[in-house]
Amino acid sequence: MAKRLSTTDVLQAAAAGADGAEVYEQEADAIPVVFRAGELDAVKVTESRGRAVRVVRRGRLGYATTTDFDDATTVVTNAAQAARLGDAVAMDFPRSASRDGVPVYDEALARLTERDLISLGEEVVARVKAFNPRLDLFVNVYRETEEVRIVNTSGLDARERRTYGYIVASAMDAREGDIFTLIDFCFSRRAEDLDAAALADRLVARLKLAARQARVTGGRMPVVFAKLGAMTLFLPLINGFNGRQVFLGTSPLKGRLGERAFDRRFNLVDDGRFPYGTRSGAFDDEGSPAAERSLVEDGVIRGFLYDLKTARQAGTASTGNGFRCTASNRGYNLRPDVAPSTFRVRPGEQPLAAVLGGLEEALLVEQVMGLGTAGNQLTGDFSNTVATGFLVRRGEIVGRVKNTMVAGNVYELLSHGLVALGDQAEVVDDVVMSPPLVLDGVTVVSA
Repeated sequence: MAKRLSTTDVLQAAAAGADGAEVYEQEADAIPVVFRAGELDAVKVTESRGRAVRVVRRGRLGYATTTDFDDATTVVTNAAQAARLGDAVAMDFPRSASRDGVPVYDEALARLTERDLISLGEEVVARVKAFNPRLDLFVNVYRETEEVRIVNTSGLDARERRTYGYIVASAMDAREGDIFTLIDFCFSRRAEDLDAAALADRLVARLKLAARQARVTGGRMPVVFAKLGAMTLFLPLINGFNGRQVFLGTSPLKGRLGERAFDRRFNLVDDGRFPYGTRSGAFDDEGSPAAERSLVEDGVIRGFLYDLKTARQAGTASTGNGFRCTASNRGYNLRPDVAPSTFRVRPGEQPLAAVLGGLEEALLVEQVMGLGTAGNQLTGDFSNTVATGFLVRRGEIVGRVKNTMVAGNVYELLSHGLVALGDQAEVVDDVVMSPPLVLDGVTVVSA
């Protein structure tokens, strides 16, 4: 029987013959609750733990993972073997993480039981079904607690407890010749932000507006990108400010540090210390200290995002943006990569209603189809069908639009087409907070 080894014992084994080594451990328990067609469909209680080892040997990086905490030999051997053909990078592991804590753990969220989560889902279902019982309603409620520990040969030993939760609801109204789907959500690391009633009320308000239909003229016109629709703009920006894309030369922002590339009113930070942000923490998944970093200040490019590996390649320092995540998953079994913590856009000074009241006609886009796949994320070009959009005339919503597309280039529009930013920031995605952005010159096509 293999000898059970502590985390530091595993690090010592990994460090033998290596230039440097790191051990990442994650233990988590989660409760996902799923409602389909308005009925409770599934409830699970899951527990997981895993260990990831990275080693640098002769200037090459090796990586391996395991769920077996009783056997260190196999994962260390696999990481060492992987280093033989690994990426050539003389990466240095961080010596210390931030000593200042960041609010990412909420005891009230950690205590939520299956029954509590079911009640949240039932409240969404009841409120939306009371408005329209014919709707096909999908609701996903989720709660997770985790503890992360990172140790490395530079002397780092960092730990953090975290909670995470969300409610996602999708309502589909299918009628003859018309299928309309509306999505809303709330993400947070504290229980008080998982407001089922507010989420359901937002869905109902939009469903009422969607009952009327309108036809947009088309051509180049003002478009308001709000809610999930704003991710049409932010996905290219996430790629553009990715230090790996900058280093490789595939970002259109390469070589433009210090240049005014956006409207003076556009200000963007990546805030790794935003309270209860879904990727906030005292440190990232490599142990580098988290921080609030300016990316765009008064339209001027001030920085990019880096993990340890990319920072070394680019001759700079990590910005604390090395995360073990993809667009749909996260965990110890994923390699660290460059990713944002929380993109935050500074709001404007004028209420959105006042801005729209001064426009003869505008299109409000709250969700698009083909997000992340239509257009070119590297160049900033987008061309998407509007999934949820409303025609607005002189500040009044006339009705929902159908068979409509929006197209343009994010960088050009944010440089020369910014009409206004709303005065209230909202959660656009789990890693983006932004006010609605009003952009003129967007190409709109309506069939």
